[in-house]
Amino acid sequence: MRLLLFSARHLAFVTAPLRQLSFIHYARWTVLPGRWLHFESNFDGDLPQYIDTFAHALRWRMRLAWGMGQGYPGLVPADRYARWSDSHTSADDHFYAAYPDASTGMVGAGLRLLPRFERLRAAVDGADAATFEREYLRFLTDVQHDI
Repeated sequence: MRLLLFSARHLAFVTAPLRQLSFIHYARWTVLPGRWLHFESNFDGDLPQYIDTFAHALRWRMRLAWGMGQGYPGLVPADRYARWSDSHTSADDHFYAAYPDASTGMVGAGLRLLPRFERLRAAVDGADAATFEREYLRFLTDVQHDI
């Protein structure tokens, strides 16, 4: 497990599929004393959908992480894994969300939008109406996937 977690920190291909799952806000593995592995995560959507995505997108990584767990049922069918995972789940005592109504995709879009908006502001500062219209339409074309 320590080798897997070391690899995840230093080899981008190990965590690349996880980082591409835009519905995940946070994920963390911790090795605890007594040969325990603790996993924390929060995400958009419901748990069965989350587990099903993990089972398909991260199959060998999940097998490496959980395969030695007591009673591990495998990932397929995903409902057996979901029941096993749920039986080892603990409830949150506290949860903080900086943007509780925004998905990770929405936050990412906002972060990508800000520098482009700043460029628009600089381009139209003191501009006449025709220049403003041209620059604004260019801006909208550039950012249409993020608004």
